[in-house]
Amino acid sequence: MRLSTIPSLSVVIPCHNNARNLDWILEALTPQLHHRDEVIVVDDHSDSAVPAPRWAGRARLTLVQRDGGSPNRASARNEGWSAGDAEVVVFLDGDMVPSPEFVGALRRLHLEHRGVAIKSPRMALTQAEQARGKRSCLRDVATPTRWIDGPRSARCPRCARTSDWYLAASNALSVERRFVERIGGWDEEYQGWGEEDMDFAYRLHLAGLSFVFPEPRWLYAVHLDHAPADGWAKSLDRNARRFVRKFPEVYEVRLPAYEQCGIALARGSGKPSMRVRPSPALAYYRPRRRR
Repeated sequence: MRLSTIPSLSVVIPCHNNARNLDWILEALTPQLHHRDEVIVVDDHSDSAVPAPRWAGRARLTLVQRDGGSPNRASARNEGWSAGDAEVVVFLDGDMVPSPEFVGALRRLHLEHRGVAIKSPRMALTQAEQARGKRSCLRDVATPTRWIDGPRSARCPRCARTSDWYLAASNALSVERRFVERIGGWDEEYQGWGEEDMDFAYRLHLAGLSFVFPEPRWLYAVHLDHAPADGWAKSLDRNARRFVRKFPEVYEVRLPAYEQCGIALARGSGKPSMRVRPSPALAYYRPRRRR
């Protein structure tokens, strides 16, 4: 199925105990979306149920309350994209605030590059910066010079297609719905934090998709930094072993990221071979070094 001239978007936002972040995200999205778009918020077993957000946008907004089970990022994303029907699915984490041109840039890029997954550049606001409040932070998000240097050229540069699936962390990732359906969505056997996104990206790669990593001058999303979740290292350790058992060929690609997070795996077995002192969770997102 070919994309329409103006592709419709399903923006899927999993939410777990972060109603404040959701408010900021929706305010940034409101002016960007068209009437054919949809926003699907998935309450992933928050301690207190997320109330129906106030919404004045042209797009449809749906709140999905997950029933049964426990918080699971992959399951929440599956329930989200399954509840929609737009042509392109945008997986936006519940702590990522989109830039003012985020949606428009994604539409243009998906029309220019058919059959790709697009990973937005990731910026960050510290916890101390967030303490200044919503208005100040959203002004920062909407100010490109806060995040990028140099003048913006009159023409959008062509972004190269690449096979670098291992850089496609899920925090702001978009892909045509037909490809999400083709690979069966997210693997819900990953529990807690880490590697469910690498599994998703790798299966898109195996399905023949390329990846596009646009320059931040055209779009970006800003992470609202927070303390790592309790047990993130153990969770990543468990999920890394599962990923390597499932796809032994990814061992060499993912090992540098695992080691930076304090995990080293024995080749092929998916079992820990040694332990080193964990570094901050953001090390997980660092690109591997090319030889």
